[in-house]
Amino acid sequence: MFVNPIANILYRTQPHNKMNIWTFCSPEFDAQLSKIDQNFFTITERDLEHFTLLNKTDIPINLFFDCILCEGRENFFDAAFKLGHTLHVPRLIYHPNANNVNRSLLGKTGDLDIYNGEEVRKKWGGIGYVIEDKAEDFINQWNEVFENVKGIIYVR
Repeated sequence: MFVNPIANILYRTQPHNKMNIWTFCSPEFDAQLSKIDQNFFTITERDLEHFTLLNKTDIPINLFFDCILCEGRENFFDAAFKLGHTLHVPRLIYHPNANNVNRSLLGKTGDLDIYNGEEVRKKWGGIGYVIEDKAEDFINQWNEVFENVKGIIYVR
């Protein structure tokens, strides 16, 4: 692996203003996230403020992460889940809708789940934050989530 998990854990204990967040999200959701003053990383080309493209095969050894953010329980969920486990960082799952609710996906949850509305949360039957993507205080709500992530100690 490219990042030493112990070094990553130590990094997370040090005070720092901006978080390093590896995203596995759609271009549309990444565009919304780009309004938030944090450091976002992706392996998919994005010409967005606050986003950095990672080279899949050559990630700098001195780059550490605070959390993994994945949109939805299908697509990249398994890769994001494994990466979070390897790096010993919390995995945040954003649920944009409840279109694909089915039994096989119900067990796939993050260390912290965020839902795009109360109706989405109810359909998934989950516990977590509710942040609507059209909310006036979208940025403040996400910054609150990221601030709370700093307190999650990942021990798996």
